[in-house]
Amino acid sequence: MHKKVKVLAEDGVQISALLFSPQNRSKGVILFCPGLGIPKEFYLNYCEFLRSSDYRVLVFDYRGIGKDDLREKTSKINLTNWPLQDIPACINYILREFPSEKIYYVGHSVAGQIAGLVPSIESIERFLFFCSTGGHYRLFEFPLNLFTFFMFYVHIPIVSTLFGQLPKGLTYRGVAISKGVAKDWAMFSRHPLYFRGFVKSRFEKDLYEKITQKIDWISFSDDPIATSKALKFMMGHYKNAPISHHQIDPKSLSLSRIGHSGFFNKKKGRKLWEWSLGILNS
Repeated sequence: MHKKVKVLAEDGVQISALLFSPQNRSKGVILFCPGLGIPKEFYLNYCEFLRSSDYRVLVFDYRGIGKDDLREKTSKINLTNWPLQDIPACINYILREFPSEKIYYVGHSVAGQIAGLVPSIESIERFLFFCSTGGHYRLFEFPLNLFTFFMFYVHIPIVSTLFGQLPKGLTYRGVAISKGVAKDWAMFSRHPLYFRGFVKSRFEKDLYEKITQKIDWISFSDDPIATSKALKFMMGHYKNAPISHHQIDPKSLSLSRIGHSGFFNKKKGRKLWEWSLGILNS
């Protein structure tokens, strides 16, 4: 019920994507932006659910993740390519192919952190973020603060330098990502301002301020990185956007665990999918 498409970025890089098209009249296009190191296939079931609910969906892989990109020279690939080139390419693809349809930005984890960096973001009708928090170690309680300190100050910089990529391992559980992406992730996570540190060093204005569309922010009480400090910090980036925060306790839905990515698990998440669709339709 979906087809493979190639989206061409401005710098010539081809972005691998999947396009889901509904049988009935489309309610709009959902641009689904994955979490860091999570391939697009992880979200297939949720995207299919959205398609069956009459939304068109485009989900893609950022450059620098997966086997195809890692076989190529990746020294020039970095994390800021994602909001500055990959996501805009997908938005432009949607605008070109479906010019009359509204675009909804649905993002998991890092996708909510970098949305403020996307230059063509004015085309988005509204946003829905899942589990998007800050990454600085001071935002977490013991022992997670020590773990993240070690992760971003020691493990990721050393391993990515030695291997030319960051493989699944001691502190990282996603698919392999390129060295440039891994080093950027660690660098931004060491900065007290997180991605806004990059913004302030490169741009005259705080790019996050340009987002004035509504953001619905979903978090789960058993997500270890979704502390109140980390959530408040990340939401503070979008100070000109009206934000509705929806925090869910898995026990209230008779679920043992949801965590950082469990929402997209078909068995665990089905109870939540209809609820999230209600938010999108509201």
